Amino acid sequence: MIAWRTVVSGRCLSIVVLLLSLNAAFSQVASARSEKLPTTQQDIVQEVLIGRNVDAVERVKRALELAPPSTRQDFFQLAIRTCLALDDFECATFLGSRDFLAGLPPDSIRPSTVGHAFWLWSYIQMATGNHQATEDKFERDFPIALANPLVNPVLFADLQLLAAGRSRLVLDFESSREHVEKALAATLSVVDQGFDAARLIVRISNQLLENYDVERAMRLVASAMPLLVKIPPDSFLAYEFGHLMVALLRYRKDFVGAADGLRHILSTLDRLQLKPELKAHLVAHTYNELLASEALRGNLTAARDLLPSHPLMA
Repeated sequence: MIAWRTVVSGRCLSIVVLLLSLNAAFSQVASARSEKLPTTQQDIVQEVLIGRNVDAVERVKRALELAPPSTRQDFFQLAIRTCLALDDFECATFLGSRDFLAGLPPDSIRPSTVGHAFWLWSYIQMATGNHQATEDKFERDFPIALANPLVNPVLFADLQLLAAGRSRLVLDFESSREHVEKALAATLSVVDQGFDAARLIVRISNQLLENYDVERAMRLVASAMPLLVKIPPDSFLAYEFGHLMVALLRYRKDFVGAADGLRHILSTLDRLQLKPELKAHLVAHTYNELLASEALRGNLTAARDLLPSHPLMA
């Protein structure tokens, strides 16, 4: 693992303390979840952790379709969390095109369920380029009753990250940074959801980079490293984390480290269970990044040697 030499003081010191508590939570998350979740939900979570993305999505969709009214809201929320944690747009549109809550008494639907439905709707709107539809809710009338950071900090943080992306699309970087700050504050309050905390730290760091807050992203990643190194190595989150580290190394002009990181990402992709067309796209993109890194480090021989194995040469 890359060693980061970073001075952490003042506000960053408090982040370190909070992240150490998240690190402890991540260490306990597997056993805690096995105690709390029914068998089917355990299986879905485990498949996400070991990178069986296709199996996890298909299993959660089947479980939701077969769930009785007494557990349908639990599986509805789990399905949304699974699809959006894996950034699976096809899965999200499947959930968004069906009314899985039909038949439930309106007064029995929990605020957290409505909050997850709003997260799903917002994700689809953003992914399809209809970010204007989310402006009122994200900027003027945020549904705090459905996504209260004191009750459900993970949902709140995920919504804030979507809001940050929307603000950046309209070039409102000040608003985007405010949303990222809120997402980070909520993430640091997470107690018993270590995997989600790590996922949010990775995505918050990426948003900091997109907002040109490079130094803050580096400090956050350095502070969170005890938590981030426990990301399951075969998971999709490991792929996301790998690309984040490569981006940070490039900002430091460490193209040797970036090339090594990209080779590790290719190994991760080889183990990940993804749909063939998605895997082919991600592998080709990573090869392109690797070729650029080898060229930027001045190793033109290595860059030429990569060309025959590039997916586009097949």
